[in-house]
Amino acid sequence: MICATFIFKQHTHNQDFVALDDEIMARANANPGFIRKAKWLSPDGDTIRVDYYFTDDESLQTFRRDEVHREAKRRYAEWYVGYEVEISAITFQHTDGNL
Repeated sequence: MICATFIFKQHTHNQDFVALDDEIMARANANPGFIRKAKWLSPDGDTIRVDYYFTDDESLQTFRRDEVHREAKRRYAEWYVGYEVEISAITFQHTDGNL
């Protein structure tokens, strides 16, 4: 499993952002290798972390190359102070089944 983590500080949250974000999620959900998304806020609420989980690197690359996702990357300065991306391979996962 592959996790793409997107960490950012946002300065603007407008209708353009919401529409693009919704379309990106629709496209992620249409990707057969997409597993799930998790979102976290820092205690002060200033920093947002979004984890996108994929079955494999090919599925992640499909998401990365998507034209709507690429448009959002080109326009990031309209909404974000700054951002960081981390790509991780999940080598082990354990759950009690309650989440």
